Amino acid sequence: MAEFLLPQAEVRNDSPLTHRSLRRWHRRKKIVSNAKRAGWIRENRATGGRLSGAGLVMSFLVMPLLVMALLVMTLLAGTATAATITLSGASGKAEVQGQVSLDVDLDTGSGLSGITLLSIGVLYSTDQLAYRQDLSSTSSYILYNGKGSAYMYAASTCGGGYGGPTAGQGCQPIPAIPNQINIDFVCTDLTGGTDYTGQAHLATLVFDVIAVGDGKAEVWLSLTAPGNVLGVAGGASLPADLIGSGAITIPEPSTALLVASGLTSLGLFRRRLA
Repeated sequence: MAEFLLPQAEVRNDSPLTHRSLRRWHRRKKIVSNAKRAGWIRENRATGGRLSGAGLVMSFLVMPLLVMALLVMTLLAGTATAATITLSGASGKAEVQGQVSLDVDLDTGSGLSGITLLSIGVLYSTDQLAYRQDLSSTSSYILYNGKGSAYMYAASTCGGGYGGPTAGQGCQPIPAIPNQINIDFVCTDLTGGTDYTGQAHLATLVFDVIAVGDGKAEVWLSLTAPGNVLGVAGGASLPADLIGSGAITIPEPSTALLVASGLTSLGLFRRRLA
């Protein structure tokens, strides 16, 4: 590759170039050298290896555009993992023999399409809470954007898709993992994934409060427990922001409740004696 040349008049000892001009020339030479290595401009051999003015202009224009394109691609890649899964109601209060209802919702953000599989785990304290599948419910489909679009439907473990005999029912408990309920959805296109982004209600889980325990019944979301995944086209798995995990406050039975319970027991005892 020919060396970048200055006109001979500019390199004589009596050249009138100032220090500022020399610095500008060296900066220009470095930019051109980088542009040549990157293949953005070529030498004009007809001019003895000097670069044409058009080539220099292109180098100044192209490099900032490429840098900007890389920044945009980086930002888009960051938003692709911006899904949020929210658990509502896990910081409430419920008494023994009462019930608590928890909602689980999904927000894909504006950049996350192509979801193929979704399994979000809800884990809870079995010493204080008992899951009621018969009172719970699951959305039969989510992220639907019209006929022909790829969307997600509830797996058979969560009632199945729209129109099925068990659609809308609560998700089944896992016999081998008694403290975990998986909310499972499958895409109609397991290759390309969903076409639509947006918000969706996944499920409502109902629990009976069976004991006070330490007064705090913990409930939390998981994407790392057994079976859990947020899968996308190509086979990759993505993380998500999990919001709302907490502990349900279970107070000690009130004095009035204890008195009422004692009177009821006393009345039953007297009836037996009679």
